[in-house]
Amino acid sequence: MIKKIIILTIYFTLFAVVVTSCSFESSDLFENGILSAVSNMFSKTPSAPRDTVLSHLSLEDFLSETGLEFDDYITLMADYERKGIYLHSLEKNASRYLEFQEKHPELPFSTVIAYVNANVDVGFYENIQTAPNLDSLYILVNKNNQVSHDFVPSNLVDIGEETFMHREAARQFFKMKDTLRDMGYNINFSSAYRSYYRQEDGYNRTVDDAGQAAADQSVARPGHSEHQTGLAIDLMDYHAALPWLIDNAHKYGFILRYQPNGYEVFQGFKYEPWHWRYVGIDIATAMYNERICSFEEFYGKYLASDVLHNVKRQILTT
Repeated sequence: MIKKIIILTIYFTLFAVVVTSCSFESSDLFENGILSAVSNMFSKTPSAPRDTVLSHLSLEDFLSETGLEFDDYITLMADYERKGIYLHSLEKNASRYLEFQEKHPELPFSTVIAYVNANVDVGFYENIQTAPNLDSLYILVNKNNQVSHDFVPSNLVDIGEETFMHREAARQFFKMKDTLRDMGYNINFSSAYRSYYRQEDGYNRTVDDAGQAAADQSVARPGHSEHQTGLAIDLMDYHAALPWLIDNAHKYGFILRYQPNGYEVFQGFKYEPWHWRYVGIDIATAMYNERICSFEEFYGKYLASDVLHNVKRQILTT
């Protein structure tokens, strides 16, 4: 284990030297006032240590306090990555990075790091954590991140057919539905928000019918379903519109959550072309532009707590 960490440290050090020796243009973000914005944020609580001020901020608060737009944050992260600063939590995750790379040699190392940061390298339902960022658009709920039995989103609205959905997600869904209707497509929905107990009933029925192993392949266990966040929607009559959805749904904040072509090993479920997840226009557009298909990968690269911590730490030392 120690030998692996030493080798990885040497690799990272050499990588960082190579990357930082290249001729890169410095990020315009700092020149455009991010440090000034951060200084103003610190001035609001002058007696508190700067790292304490930053450590208690969510990503949304951080962007609000600094005045950064989400695409600026992505640019900032890209600037850090190309300078070798994207190597998060080396001491904690070094052996996990190596082991996951050995298991998936087809993946670029930056993707390996992202997946490990998102806790994808552990077995499904084996290292369950409480999902952070409750009521956030970028909450990650999957087979290793759960919400409690009593979690109910605070902003559900009735979208018809005795179905509820996150308010912003519902608004954008109906905008997208109207656009498709004007094009001659009439998509509809079969499900959106589901309570813990409704998910539990569906899961238990599947276990009774097919056994637990088969159930775990197709139905999320209670507390592990995105539907409980109110941000997921299952579509009906979507087949003809699917090519348009794949190319345009990001403009309305939606991503195809469970992708084909081998992503099952990372996301926990097979391809589900009916299951769409609202993450907000900023995140959906960034994923589309970067051609990142898996929300786990994007989360581990930009949104996981260790990643945001490193961004804050880099600002403190700049």
